[in-house]
Amino acid sequence: MGHCSESLGEHSSGVGMRIFSIGLLGIFLALAGCGFQLRGTHSFSPSLQCLYLETTAPNSPLVLSLKERLAANQVELVAKPALATAVLHLLSVTQTQQATSLIGSGQATNYTLTETVTFSVTEEDSGRVLYGPRTLRASENYSSNASLVLSDAYRQNTVGLHLEQSLVGQIFTILQGISSNETSSV
Repeated sequence: MGHCSESLGEHSSGVGMRIFSIGLLGIFLALAGCGFQLRGTHSFSPSLQCLYLETTAPNSPLVLSLKERLAANQVELVAKPALATAVLHLLSVTQTQQATSLIGSGQATNYTLTETVTFSVTEEDSGRVLYGPRTLRASENYSSNASLVLSDAYRQNTVGLHLEQSLVGQIFTILQGISSNETSSV
């Protein structure tokens, strides 16, 4: 029994590997043809390769996620502004929840969760504004059930994480477009 499965495995793995490789190549070509890119490393202006992150909320989920994403893209985050070529100022990071629907007893059944971040980017040595200040907002509605308190907390956390990832993606895209040769304000 061991001998048969070994010889079958040797024959089918070569043919199977070729078919798999051809199929994988076809998928990659099709995806590349429509403009799809894997989320990987992206290039930043040399002025943003060594960055100091200034924030009053260094342990907020949004800030931690932004640090992780920058580091994954070879942006060196330094501990002191004097060591940086640019400073990313996170001027404000807030999350608000608003009841949007109430039942007869006055309990909320639907909420809107909103995450807001205001930021700017400056050159460290001259203080010249490279971008901003700019405020970004992301909102999402979700339903609540008073009898499922833990489920509601999980849903709120999940929505909050989704909003944070959206804002981090927007900040990241803006940072990629910053050039040290021009200033931008919105």
